[in-house]
Amino acid sequence: MALMAGCSSDDDPVDCEKNGPSINLNQVISATSCSTSDGGIEVAVSGGKEPYTFLVNGQPVEGEGVIQNLSAGVYSVAVRDAN
Repeated sequence: MALMAGCSSDDDPVDCEKNGPSINLNQVISATSCSTSDGGIEVAVSGGKEPYTFLVNGQPVEGEGVIQNLSAGVYSVAVRDAN
């Protein structure tokens, strides 16, 4: 009988049948005016493998799902997991 290994070679194999992380929008804090950078976005992540990397408009940002100091505008938020 053969055993099937996960998709990765590390000690914590990836289950290729499961999806990666899922991101949910918890809160949007609008900037108080067009000239300020006091807005924010709060997201929650489930699934995947920590640590997570958050990206705003394709650029990595610091934080654990709370993105601050945003000016008024439209933003794209994504998450990458360790896999």
